[in-house]
Amino acid sequence: MKGNQNRITAFFLQQEVWLFMANILLFSYAFMQMGHQLGWRHFLGILLGLVLFFLPLLLWVTLRHQSALTVSIKQVGWVIAFVALPAVFTLVWPCHLTDLPGIAENLVFTAKVNRFGLLVHWIALLVLEGLLKWGLRHKTVRTANWLLSWNIPRLAMVIVAVFALSIVLANNYFHAYIKEFSTTQSFLYYLVAVVQTFFVYISYYPIYYVHHHFLFNELLRKKGLLYYLLSSVGFLLLFVPLQNQLISFFPVVDQIKVHPLGLVPQVFSDLSFTLAIAFFLLSFPFIIMVEWYRQVNAISTLEQEKSATELQLLKQQINPHFFFNTLNNLYAMSLTQDEATPATILQLSELMRYLIYKGKEEKVPLKLEVKYLQDYLDLQKLRLHKPLDVTFTTDLTDEELLVPPLLFIILVENAFKHGIEPAGGDTFLHLQLSQQGKSVHFSCHNSFEKNSPPAENGGLGLPNLHRRLSVLFPDRHELRLQNSDHDYLAELSFEL
Repeated sequence: MKGNQNRITAFFLQQEVWLFMANILLFSYAFMQMGHQLGWRHFLGILLGLVLFFLPLLLWVTLRHQSALTVSIKQVGWVIAFVALPAVFTLVWPCHLTDLPGIAENLVFTAKVNRFGLLVHWIALLVLEGLLKWGLRHKTVRTANWLLSWNIPRLAMVIVAVFALSIVLANNYFHAYIKEFSTTQSFLYYLVAVVQTFFVYISYYPIYYVHHHFLFNELLRKKGLLYYLLSSVGFLLLFVPLQNQLISFFPVVDQIKVHPLGLVPQVFSDLSFTLAIAFFLLSFPFIIMVEWYRQVNAISTLEQEKSATELQLLKQQINPHFFFNTLNNLYAMSLTQDEATPATILQLSELMRYLIYKGKEEKVPLKLEVKYLQDYLDLQKLRLHKPLDVTFTTDLTDEELLVPPLLFIILVENAFKHGIEPAGGDTFLHLQLSQQGKSVHFSCHNSFEKNSPPAENGGLGLPNLHRRLSVLFPDRHELRLQNSDHDYLAELSFEL
């Protein structure tokens, strides 16, 4: 059962043909309404005809993601499936496909209406394909937050525009009105009717606006239910007659009855009030959804601000920790009048410049972190007076990849402080940094003597690193620490 559910889910996530089939189902229903025969036989006949008409398109959408297809084949296939064949079929429709058994008696429209409907349907499929292409590029069409993040006026205009496009196409009075028109005249009148219908129904937007921002947010929340109910009734009684008077000025209301006023022309008719009341009630769950989304966004913003503040405090703890360690090293070198002291001070200057200017940034290029680590190693080699085997290898596919600063230095610092500096004999430090795509892996392997204190118990470095990783990469990082009597291995992996 679970396996079948996963396969079904994978189909809807990976395939796009079902989106086009949903479009065909929608137009089949609209054409059925135009035919005045509301039965299964009529509906299935229209559906079969449209599927046959757009069958090459549906097959291409199903097969076009095959890896064996080259870019040139995909481009040619798209033109044939989406442009050439529908254009040819539109010219011959309904002469051939309506001759098929079971279809001719169900498609009862005139040839002009058929061609007009198919033209609109073809355009709708091209628009759907354009939205999918645009969404694939911008990663937004498939994201619910993209839709919810729109401001309400823009969202209302899109919804009403889609409603106007479909309600006019499915309007029986419209098809009766254009019966004697040519295909071009029908299409032009369709566009005019859609524009007028858009303005007719966008006039309901003030109901939502007043409901949301005044009646709901102000009266219901601050004054209570009684104020809200009485004010809502008063608002509708005042607004609806004025709105109906404005709507009655649009010719399409009387010509093709896109609004109840075309059937009952009185501006005070109960039918017109019923539509406004229905819109008022339907706006209530939408208001709840919008307010919930805003509340979730506010909570998310507060959490992000808290995390950013916490990270900044952790960085402020890291910088003094490193700074004091290095100053202690310089003090020891100055006591012995080491000739490398000036070079060490210069190296320290470069390191501190990086800490001050880059350490406070949210992210830095990976190559700058590599340079910072190399400068730090050079600084340590100047001051240490013992044999040290140091290697630092990198395997990066993208040196410009942005990463949080000062993550790796903590492990390197601990390697020197708890492993190399206390050791009496030969020591080693092997560093390796690799990156593939968004995955980064860093390993720090150093010599370690049994009597040295373990790195976990020393200073602020590792606790801060653990905390930063939990904030920056929740459930997307791994820090492994392994120590023995002779060596210590720290491995850090995270996914950006």
